[in-house]
Amino acid sequence: MSLHAINWAFHQTIGEPLAKLVLIALAEYANPDTGACYPSIASIAKKTECSESTVHRKIAYLVAKKLIIKDTAYTARKQSSNHYELLYDGWTPPKKQPTGVSHGHPRGVTQTPGGVSHRHPNLNLEPLNRTYRPQPEARRPRRA
Repeated sequence: MSLHAINWAFHQTIGEPLAKLVLIALAEYANPDTGACYPSIASIAKKTECSESTVHRKIAYLVAKKLIIKDTAYTARKQSSNHYELLYDGWTPPKKQPTGVSHGHPRGVTQTPGGVSHRHPNLNLEPLNRTYRPQPEARRPRRA
């Protein structure tokens, strides 16, 4: 499993939700260094809860969008598992925006949230690790 490949798959704009789901399933099988994977159509269909014909269509869509390469493998005149390669060479995850002062804001400098909120009305909270001591129950008067 390659977290880099899964992260790459999530950040792709594909336009088809099921195609993206198939891409994420392929990314889960991918080799972290090469992006190569060999899952069967049946295993992708099981993982994505799609029919095998839907998986075939979505893989063809991903090939047309140039997100993957599909290479069909044969052994002794019989087709074996396909070889897929995710095309994420050179892709790096988007950088997170730093928290703090933003000088690019059109109205001037603003402070972005990122710290502890000091706006809670009760700042004097007691610690939660105190021991519990049940209060004695008051006796109810008996009915006559």
